[in-house]
Amino acid sequence: MDWLISHEGEEIPLPSDEHPPIEERKTESFEDKEHPFTEAGKTGSPELTEHTPGSYKCNDCNKLFRDEGSMMFHAAKSGHENFSESEEVIAPLTPEERAKKTAEIREKIRAVRAKKEEQEKKEQIEKERRRREEGKKMLENREKQKENELR
Repeated sequence: MDWLISHEGEEIPLPSDEHPPIEERKTESFEDKEHPFTEAGKTGSPELTEHTPGSYKCNDCNKLFRDEGSMMFHAAKSGHENFSESEEVIAPLTPEERAKKTAEIREKIRAVRAKKEEQEKKEQIEKERRRREEGKKMLENREKQKENELR
């Protein structure tokens, strides 16, 4: 701000021809540059190599996860916050193992739904019982009021 105030009356210099127009400037294409993660740009330094862990481990419950997405899901669901990278590689599931695991999950879902439906039926029956009891009490109270009015 001080510089602006001190140079307030000076003229603004016009651009000179020191710099060539943009069209004449040499441009480097993306392929010409060396990049740290490409074959052409490998420098051999360990800082520039990409490290991918074999798996992730929850330090709270010692459970292993294949990828970051499943680790984040576990963190959101369980509230665990302590994770570390692990060198253990979890082998991908074979089609048979995948089918078996899918069947197990579907069976668990069916069991949970059946239990929930049973619970809802019990609640509905209890609700109906209470409604009937309250109806009877209301009738009794009305009858008592009529008897009291007649006296």
